[in-house]
Amino acid sequence: MIVPKTLYHFTSSLGLFEIIRSGFISLTENNFGINEKKSGVVWLASSPDSAIHGLKFNNTKIKISLPFKPLYKKSFISSASAENTFITWYVSESAIPINETIFIENFLTGKSYTADEFPVKFSNEIDEYISQQPVTLQYLLFDVRLAIREALPDATEKMSWQMPTFWNGRNLIHFAAQKNHLGIYPGAEAMQYFAPRLNDYKTSKGAVQFPYKSFGGDQVRLIAEIAAWCGKERIK
Repeated sequence: MIVPKTLYHFTSSLGLFEIIRSGFISLTENNFGINEKKSGVVWLASSPDSAIHGLKFNNTKIKISLPFKPLYKKSFISSASAENTFITWYVSESAIPINETIFIENFLTGKSYTADEFPVKFSNEIDEYISQQPVTLQYLLFDVRLAIREALPDATEKMSWQMPTFWNGRNLIHFAAQKNHLGIYPGAEAMQYFAPRLNDYKTSKGAVQFPYKSFGGDQVRLIAEIAAWCGKERIK
């Protein structure tokens, strides 16, 4: 058996926030036994291609690369539904410190960084705000939050005007969940600068509306670009 030099942990934006916050890639409850007992494990894939592991979309947005360790055990799952994928998986019986990661990749935004480069400036108020939204929107909101977090690494999160806000000496950009759309509030100057690229969306002097029904990676990347522009222009 060829032993891989690198293993990969796939997760969501929400999962990454919890990993960064706690400092560990944490255990996941599962329905098979290790050492003849049921226990939590960290799932680790042997291939960087998420498509072959049988994962759901929300859990393939973030890829964390880790060096292989002998203590990581091969996963053996004897079920028909897992027959084609179980050979790609390893497991760890204990949580993995995030400082052991090689790098983190965000497939939605195309950003890559080490754990040390990711700023740990989270707001529990924003966590609470997102948790109060419909479950179907929470992953979307975490994707947007992470994209802005990556674009504004020196900003601080807070709530302002009852909206999640990124602040660095002044408010840089807000976002808010509305009934049928995500509202992004970067201010009048940003709206004027990005106007040619916002023709497909409903806008006002200081805001743009992104309908949920057509929301995806293109919109996340555009929001990240707007946020980065706000960071550069408003701290001059």
